[in-house]
Amino acid sequence: MKDKKTKKGDTIRRWRFTYKFMIVNEKTLEEVFNLKLSRLTAFTYFCTTLVVVFILMSVFIIYTPVKYFLPGFSDVSVRSNLTKEIIKIDSLANHIRLQDMQMKTLKNIISGAVPIDSIPEQQEITPEKLEELASKKSEFEKRFVEEYESGANQYSSVLQEKTVVKTKLFSSPALGEIFKKFGENPNGVEIAVKSGQRISAVGTGTVVVTSYTLDNGYFIAIQHDNGYVSIYKNLSQLLKNIGENVTAGEIIAVVGSTFIFELWQNGKAINPEEIVIF
Repeated sequence: MKDKKTKKGDTIRRWRFTYKFMIVNEKTLEEVFNLKLSRLTAFTYFCTTLVVVFILMSVFIIYTPVKYFLPGFSDVSVRSNLTKEIIKIDSLANHIRLQDMQMKTLKNIISGAVPIDSIPEQQEITPEKLEELASKKSEFEKRFVEEYESGANQYSSVLQEKTVVKTKLFSSPALGEIFKKFGENPNGVEIAVKSGQRISAVGTGTVVVTSYTLDNGYFIAIQHDNGYVSIYKNLSQLLKNIGENVTAGEIIAVVGSTFIFELWQNGKAINPEEIVIF
């Protein structure tokens, strides 16, 4: 019994025995720092540290979104929100794809890579066939003649022609005289201007392309409403950047000796003189 008590007492004394850790100045042998620590104290500090770390990690997991990554914490709302975010990402990706397609189309238009629209060859109509088609009356025409001859209709004998007037939508991009009209120039008109003259936007829109080519110098393209895109070529200096909004008459560039202006709608070149006030 005494041996057991002695061994137990020795174990307790060993655990309570204090060790001293000191840092001494090598030259003066003065004590700079000391730490007294026993096995029991070290074990107590270690256990306390583990408990504190466990409590902090539990609080961090419970009160932050990290808990949703653990099994059992996710709910239906998480899946619903994830689905909404995926839909937004898909929509954004589709929008970016369409925007890239538009940019590629504009670059092809400016560089002249877009092929000229071709009309399929039509079969030649002989004079005999034309006379046959002209003399053949439709059912509506036959019924109209019968009603007119019998006096049963109130149609006017003279048809009034409707004149379609195209409204001028855009202002002139520069002061000058057009010396190459639409058709003589592949996709637009060429205007004689003074060197260093300022070029203005024909209408309100957003700058979508600014670039430089050896054939056309600096050029700029502006996207307008209703699918219109105005393109300004042979520029010596650009005053606007991609993404900037402009208004009608706002200065956008400086031109060299000649100026080329093109107007496109829905990917097809149109005659600028029809809707631009020159």
